[in-house]
Amino acid sequence: HPSTPSSAASDVYKRQELGLTPVRVDSWGGWIWFNIDGAAEPLLEYLDVLPEHLAPYRMQDMRVFVNATFLWDCNWKIAVDAFNESYHFRGIHPEMMLWSNANAKLEILGRHSRMINEYGAPSEPHRDTREISERMAAYMRYFGLDPENWQGLARDVRIEKQKMNREQQAQGSAPHLPYAQLTDEQLSDVYHYFYFPGAAQNIFPEGVNTFRYRPHESDPEKCYYDLIMMAHFPPGEEPQGVEHQYFNHSIKYVEILDPAVEVASFILQQDADNVPAVQQGVASEGFRGMNLSEQEIRVRHFHNLVDQYLTATGPS
Repeated sequence: HPSTPSSAASDVYKRQELGLTPVRVDSWGGWIWFNIDGAAEPLLEYLDVLPEHLAPYRMQDMRVFVNATFLWDCNWKIAVDAFNESYHFRGIHPEMMLWSNANAKLEILGRHSRMINEYGAPSEPHRDTREISERMAAYMRYFGLDPENWQGLARDVRIEKQKMNREQQAQGSAPHLPYAQLTDEQLSDVYHYFYFPGAAQNIFPEGVNTFRYRPHESDPEKCYYDLIMMAHFPPGEEPQGVEHQYFNHSIKYVEILDPAVEVASFILQQDADNVPAVQQGVASEGFRGMNLSEQEIRVRHFHNLVDQYLTATGPS
């Protein structure tokens, strides 16, 4: 029956008193973004230059093939730090020294930042090596290069990937990939963007690995680490119905990730194994704060900005 004025008023009251609190929702890059602060600036204004930087990768056309959450035994800020510099390669990822350049380009982008690492090019002191390490070989096979018959310096693998992608672009053999919109460096190097305060992305022409670091609801010495892996797929080959998985126990990343991304699973395992020890360190009575090198400028920028927000002196 038609609502009477009194019942309509009752419905409004119920919505106001019993309904969920609305949140702001916006979209960019194929993602849905939400914000519980009704007074915050618009999303694109907050993201600053990041949408412009990332537009050539066509992230909105990618599709998810891994969507997982892991319970980590560390504070969420420790998880952020673990991915915001490559100074730790030598200690935590020694295998990476033979296929990735730890000497990264670092940039502060307003609240956010980025780090650019050469892939397919070893770090010092291995810059002139001819050795194709096990992990370099896995990297090469993933992108269609032949490690068994490689001739020349290992660091030239990076250049060879660029040449291969340009040939694919010219031949039209990979029309679903955005090679034509990218620079040579973007074809080979990983562009790591950090979105203040709690997310990061490793950006490749072929796909994106997204990391989100969320505080635990009751234990400051734990956090949730979200891993969302996306890629450009040829038409008709997109994955269907990828379900979210949650892991609250010890899990080996290689057990849940596609064997084709063994390089990523190997690195993530090392980071996951390391952060509990870092948490123990910062909880020590002997810990009096961090001494950060110039290669850790992104870490310093992040913590300074967190402090500014907590003291109400940061950007609104």
